[in-house]
Amino acid sequence: MATIRVHCRSCPTTTLLSPEQVLLVSSGGWGSYLFFCPACGRVSDGPAGPAQILLLVAAGVPLGDERARPARSEWS
Repeated sequence: MATIRVHCRSCPTTTLLSPEQVLLVSSGGWGSYLFFCPACGRVSDGPAGPAQILLLVAAGVPLGDERARPARSEWS
């Protein structure tokens, strides 16, 4: 089973998550990945370029729709 190393922007935590714990949203070849930080409990995100998107999808991360992504103000 693949694991994905993610870094939380809200706290200094870097952790390994399973692909089911990460959501990838993409539009036009660029996107972001979203996850709940297990340390602080907040939603965190990171940028995903074309290469990262291919790697995340190959690892089994579900691909969401950019239109379904919540506004940043809704995450906290």
